[in-house]
Amino acid sequence: MKKTLLSRILKAVVVTGVFSVVATVPARAELVGGVWSLSDVLSASTCEMELLASSAENGLGNAITTGDCQKIYGEISKVSAWRWDYEEGLSLLSDEGDQVLQFDLDELDGLTSVKPESRFLILEPLRSLTLSSLIRPAYFITAQR
Repeated sequence: MKKTLLSRILKAVVVTGVFSVVATVPARAELVGGVWSLSDVLSASTCEMELLASSAENGLGNAITTGDCQKIYGEISKVSAWRWDYEEGLSLLSDEGDQVLQFDLDELDGLTSVKPESRFLILEPLRSLTLSSLIRPAYFITAQR
């Protein structure tokens, strides 16, 4: 008799008495993408960049346009792709795959830079986006006997 996933789960419930399954849902580019405002907290300078849903030419993530954001952080001119990861947050990548900037969720109304550590930059969405949607959703299935 061929064992199905359900029969294995039921066997695990019987053997252990308690069984939990966690399923996660990946982030979509459409969720994170859009026009964002980049601000340097110390100088109060701002610019706009767009995180596109299309793939970057280098294949390292999604395409990005950084506009005139070099005035805030010169190294941003190296950025050619972006990628969202629930563990690492938003990474802005160079053609070589190096992480030029990294942002993560904070208690503010946007994403706060964590790399480089010497800068305090904030990214805020310019469209309606609930930042809590950037937290990894998980579904818990628990069975007890």
